[in-house]
Parts: sequence; C-alpha cells; structure tokens
Amino acid sequence: MPYINLIQEQRLARRMGEQRARMLFGAFVMVLLVAIGAFGYFFFEDQVARRQLASLRKQVTQMKPLLDEIERNEKLLSAMAPRLSTLEQAQESTQKWQRVLDHLSRYMPESMWLTNMKADDKDPAKPVALGLTGLSPTQDDVGDLLLRLQACTDLKNVTLKYTTERIQGEGKGIEFNVDAEIVGTEEAPTKKISASKGNPS
Repeated sequence: MPYINLIQEQRLARRMGEQRARMLFGAFVMVLLVAIGAFGYFFFEDQVARRQLASLRKQVTQMKPLLDEIERNEKLLSAMAPRLSTLEQAQESTQKWQRVLDHLSRYMPESMWLTNMKADDKDPAKPVALGLTGLSPTQDDVGDLLLRLQACTDLKNVTLKYTTERIQGEGKGIEFNVDAEIVGTEEAPTKKISASKGNPS
C-alpha cells in the first residue's frame, strides 16, 4: 500500500512537471513570436526609412544645380547691394528735387522770378544746401516766398540771406537770396570702433 501511494505521488509530480514544462514552453513560444513580430516590424521600418533616405538623396542630387544657382545669385546680390543702395539713394534724392521744384513752380509768387539756383553738397555729413537768387518788386513778396518755402516738407532751415535794391527795366526791384537745406540728403554717420587704451599713470 505505501508503494501505491508513492507511485501516485510520482505520477502527480510528473504531471505537474509536464504542465510546468508546457507552460514554460508556451511562454517561450509567446516570447519568441513577440520577438519575431518586433524584429519584423523594425525590419520593415528600417526598409521604409532606407527607401525614404534613398529618395531624399536622389532629390538632393536633382536639386543640387538649383541650390548652386541660388548660392551664385545670393553672392551676386550681396555684391550688388552697395550699388543698389546707391541707386535707391539717388532715386530718393531725385524725387526730393522733383518735389522741391514742383513746390517752387506751384507756390512762387507771380510777381517775382528766379535768376539763379545752386546746390552745394561739399560736406557729405551735412544736408545739400540750396541757394535761390531772384528778383521781386517788393519786400513783401520776398517774405511771402519765405513762408511758402518753409511750408515745403523737403526743405528746412529756410533763411533770407540778403535783399538789395536793384534797377530793373523801367523801375526798381529787390534782388534777394534765400538759403535752405534739402531734408535727408546728408550721409548717415558710420560707427567707428576704436580700441580703448588705459591712460598711463
């Protein structure tokens, strides 16, 4: 009888061992399947990434002439930037002169006329100086002209330099000289970087 019980226990132990082995094998198979699935997934993603990389490299190769042309154009543009700036300044200066002359033609008193007009731009740090010389029948007309010139937004520091009596034709007239400055015609000051040195004691 004790032997029979021992055999029964051995059978139970064998069954439990077989069940444990089956469970371990099932777990191993599950882990293996998961690993194979993960490997397949990453392999697929790797292939997709490789194809995308190859496509991007092909696009870069195809776009290289265009990129080179853009780089050349940028170099040309940077080389032409000073000329473009000078041209823009010249265009702006021309427009200022056109506005000033238009203002003179519109608001010059009918009883007076100009005999000379000169511009002085010897000092680039200062605005262009405009000098107007003309003849007027009266001092009042000269004062009227000063007021009208001061109303021009492209002129500043409008001042009467002198008036003098002149004989003109059958009568007398007033010769006048008016000075003004053209707004915005002075060059922008350039910043100079100077190395600071200590004062010797």
